[in-house]
Amino acid sequence: MDVLRPIVESRFQEREYDAWYHSARVMLSDDYMVDDFGESMLETTDDCRQALEDHEVELPFLQVFNSHRTDPNIWALVRSPRLARTAASLLGVERVRLYQDSMFYKRPGDGETRWHSDLHMAPFDTNDMVTVWIPLHDLPSQEDGGTGLTFASGSHRDFALAFWHNPTEDDFSERYIEALTDHGAMAAGDATWHHGWTLHSSPPNWMYEDDDGNVEVPSPRLALTASFIADGARLLAEGSRVSVDDEDRSGYEDWVGDLKPGELADHPLLPVVYPPP
Repeated sequence: MDVLRPIVESRFQEREYDAWYHSARVMLSDDYMVDDFGESMLETTDDCRQALEDHEVELPFLQVFNSHRTDPNIWALVRSPRLARTAASLLGVERVRLYQDSMFYKRPGDGETRWHSDLHMAPFDTNDMVTVWIPLHDLPSQEDGGTGLTFASGSHRDFALAFWHNPTEDDFSERYIEALTDHGAMAAGDATWHHGWTLHSSPPNWMYEDDDGNVEVPSPRLALTASFIADGARLLAEGSRVSVDDEDRSGYEDWVGDLKPGELADHPLLPVVYPPP
């Protein structure tokens, strides 16, 4: 991690505008993104910051997608046999494809990450998806101000959830009160894995008091994720009962239009990573 962390930090800085534009697109309506002629009104990082400030938006993090496509070091990690083999083993399949990687930068003062499941933001008709989450620096426990993920353990098997509730809006604090879990303090390079339907969140990165009553300013948190799907997964067909939460559209919009709804998710930008090519 001592070698990879400065590389990821550098790539994030190079793509800072992408991160801010993505946040503005997710948090603001299209009315604030483009003018009457369809031209972008947010052409710089400062434009994006200002638009979000004007609307008093509290961001949970900044995010950029798919840096593995331009950086060989990140590509080597996310397609590494260790990660790819683990993904195949967890899914119980023989072949897996890399869906996407993401960098998550949670700045001091950023708010909580809402409860969500990754597959609800992906364009696939499958249950076979898994994500690895890797902090790139040591991370204290949540009790000590850390911002690691909290999981609603077993929520990926809660079939009633999608039928009777809105997973992006309803409050499930009581539903999963005995199933909430996190993994405590983590060292740089540790990893957690979660199923694509597992609900998860993370606490805000706010100032806090230590045991002696001293106010502590939190450190920024940088994490890298990689999501894998089983080879043979299909795109959602037209007329699906529930629409995709398009928050992650920036991660798949450059390939999804090349395939027809319901087709196999077979595309050069979804490479098979296990077995190793």
